[in-house]
Amino acid sequence: MSVRPETYFEIQAQLTTWTDELEFLGYILCELIDEDSLNTKGYRYHQAADLPATVEILRLQLKEPNGYLSKIMSEDELKLFRRLLRKAKDIRNLMAHHKIQNHERLKDLEDTKVKLSDMLEFAIKGAASDRGIYQVCFGTDTYLDTLLIAQCKDTLVSLLPYLQNIYAN
Repeated sequence: MSVRPETYFEIQAQLTTWTDELEFLGYILCELIDEDSLNTKGYRYHQAADLPATVEILRLQLKEPNGYLSKIMSEDELKLFRRLLRKAKDIRNLMAHHKIQNHERLKDLEDTKVKLSDMLEFAIKGAASDRGIYQVCFGTDTYLDTLLIAQCKDTLVSLLPYLQNIYAN
């Protein structure tokens, strides 16, 4: 598909933003429910783990009949989560390989990104609450851009405003 350069860059920027957001949310969930897998693979902070890596860790968690995800999601939600994780790889692959798709395909992928983000946030909030974490606080280290999770008395905050601030600057 031939597109104008401006359109190409806009679409590429959109795919990159979606990929970054899903990578971040996926990493946070993995950190809460399967930190050992992240450490084994050497992913000490979210920029080190790409979307396929976090998807793979989450897919392994979905295979656990008594795993955390099976405790907080119904069977239908687990099926949807599996399907969305598979489709999330399409977002990343289009971004990485610069394959511009038609408008309908991009809308479908945007829908995937929104639904998967919602499910990841739901799981993150549940996992954090189960661990006694009532607010997710963010900060940056001078040398590494790291996530800091703190136990606070207030309710969990949404992760998306933080992400939107990153990409607005």
